[in-house]
Amino acid sequence: MPSDKKLLSLVNMTTVLNSELNIYQLLPLIMLYSKDVLRAEASSLLLLDEKKEYLYCEVAMGEKGDIIQQYLRLPLGSGIAGWVASHRKSLLIRDACEDSRFNPEYDKKSGFRTKSLICVPLFVKDKLIGTLEVLNHLDGGAFEQDDLEILSVLADSAAVAIENARLTEGLRKRVLELSLLYEFEQILLTRASLSDISDWLLHKTLEHMEAKSGTIYRFNEETKVLTILAARGIPKEEQAKILVQAGKGIAGWVAQNRQPLLVPNLELDPRYDKNAQFKFESNSLISAPIISKERLLGVISINDKYSGYAFTPHDLTILETIAGRLASTLSNYELFQTVTMDRQEKKRAADLMKQLLPETIPQRNGLKIRTGYFPLQNIGGDFYQIYSIEPELTGILLADVTGHGISAAILSIMIHTILQSYALDLFREPGRLLTILNADLHNRMRDNFVTVFYALIDTQKNSITFANGGHSAALVVRNNNAHNVEELTAKGKLLGFLPSLVFEQSETVFEPGDRLFLYTDGLLELAYDTRSCLLTEPSLRSILSETAEDYSSDLPKTILEKVKQNCPHAFFDDDISILIVDRHDR
Repeated sequence: MPSDKKLLSLVNMTTVLNSELNIYQLLPLIMLYSKDVLRAEASSLLLLDEKKEYLYCEVAMGEKGDIIQQYLRLPLGSGIAGWVASHRKSLLIRDACEDSRFNPEYDKKSGFRTKSLICVPLFVKDKLIGTLEVLNHLDGGAFEQDDLEILSVLADSAAVAIENARLTEGLRKRVLELSLLYEFEQILLTRASLSDISDWLLHKTLEHMEAKSGTIYRFNEETKVLTILAARGIPKEEQAKILVQAGKGIAGWVAQNRQPLLVPNLELDPRYDKNAQFKFESNSLISAPIISKERLLGVISINDKYSGYAFTPHDLTILETIAGRLASTLSNYELFQTVTMDRQEKKRAADLMKQLLPETIPQRNGLKIRTGYFPLQNIGGDFYQIYSIEPELTGILLADVTGHGISAAILSIMIHTILQSYALDLFREPGRLLTILNADLHNRMRDNFVTVFYALIDTQKNSITFANGGHSAALVVRNNNAHNVEELTAKGKLLGFLPSLVFEQSETVFEPGDRLFLYTDGLLELAYDTRSCLLTEPSLRSILSETAEDYSSDLPKTILEKVKQNCPHAFFDDDISILIVDRHDR
């Protein structure tokens, strides 16, 4: 049985561990306690990655063992810790060299000689989160059964403390992440240069990731070379000289393969250029590609954690999120630069404006979606988005900025950027979505405004939930019968004009055979040289009746032509967008 002194130490340690919520202070404490109480030469704690594919070592205690163990990645089933994790059983080994599960390679690399060891799994209820290990008894002898029992009790307390600390740390990082992304979206609306925006984002990212150095690279599609947009840890005067070929080094590998990368130990990674002019203080690094619509725009890399620990898979996930926002920034920055150029560049601007619209229309279960976009001057203020929220939930958003041409396009880009910053869950609540969007647009529209109609289609409940911000009411044609048409009405003023507006949220049925018809008001407002021609609602319903059996992809264009026929010799005087959603059996 364990001695009273050891049991008392165990009780004291349990109290301390469960009062410490900082993960970076907690892990060394666990190592120190396990090492001291069991009078061991070294100890290590390996955590299971989120995908449960391997163990990684955040911290290790010992004279030489921590050199290699600090950045160790161990596949499940490999070595002693890997065996313990995969079998979910504890091991007490009196002579490591006599055990076939022991891998001597780590001793060779570190210079540490393992003799006796204990390794126990870390559980929170039935969930495995890692392993805890002590190596070599200080008196030179082997560990005994009493030592295994003590380490097992310590592991139980340590696992709960680690999980609590992770939850606290995860919440803290999530709050910081949301704060960072919100600030980022705000600075995008300023007139800062791309260099200033990149420098600001890198500074904030390093602050958030608690790291010292990092680099944002811009990719040149013609030369296949990465150049530095912003950097910390590289002298300013040297940054312009650094050119990274795709496929060379860590950043080049990320660019060529378009995959995020977590490197626990650069010295052991063959992709790392050991002759690089500028060395990092820490051996761990994370890097992510910056990609917009399958186009590589650059790479972002972060290194040198202040804590000295390796980056974690969670850190890489956060960096991927930041890279996604940066991709949107680089893409939109190109768009902003283009739409303010002279008339010779307007065709290119029109092509870039089309990037606001979905490249392909997703074919959702139980729905057939067709769209038509007809800008008046090649560059318009209309745009639409389709949000794939869940297999049964599809969001349809149609917006119309007042006016047309470059000024309307710039406002459309701004609104599109704001919508991109919203979490997907917000698109489950149409009324709340428009309320928040209106608040974000207030005082930014410069005497302009935007109308928005948003519909959430639920093919499981056979319903449409919708909200309207001053837009033309959508129509639902019931069972392909234009004589049975429902106008989707919900109270709501145009967006961007008044603060603190609340938008009504309504719901209607949407069953197989029904058709949802959304449009911008340019469809109904035609003009002659001296007067206007407003298409009446009965005329529109008649057109919908004539096209009720038309399921072709050209249906939006067909409807446009029929509207023209109702007003001979007239012409359209505004941008036009049409969205048609047919509900059918799955």
